[in-house]
Amino acid sequence: MDSTEGRQQSITLIVQGIRLPLVVDSRLEPCYRMAAAELNARIESYKVQYGQSDRISPEDYLAMAALDRSYYLHRTRKEVDTAPLMEEVRRLNSSVEEFLRQYR
Repeated sequence: MDSTEGRQQSITLIVQGIRLPLVVDSRLEPCYRMAAAELNARIESYKVQYGQSDRISPEDYLAMAALDRSYYLHRTRKEVDTAPLMEEVRRLNSSVEEFLRQYR
């Protein structure tokens, strides 16, 4: 068993100036930090794109960035859908098994 497996670690992330104390698997800590950094970068890009005004609240920027990241996740999942590939592998396996049965 890996010595870091299952070990929990307390971390604090800052997203749009909000401190978020979390307890995470120590192996996942770098991913959480990268996710927070990406979210903050996206929030900043929306602030530049839309400017800072009284009509757009900090929560609006956070919501836009969250929607953007969620969209990206769903689009990526769709692009890497392995179901058609797995069906083709099953079909090829059946063909190979049939071929081997014929020549045994």
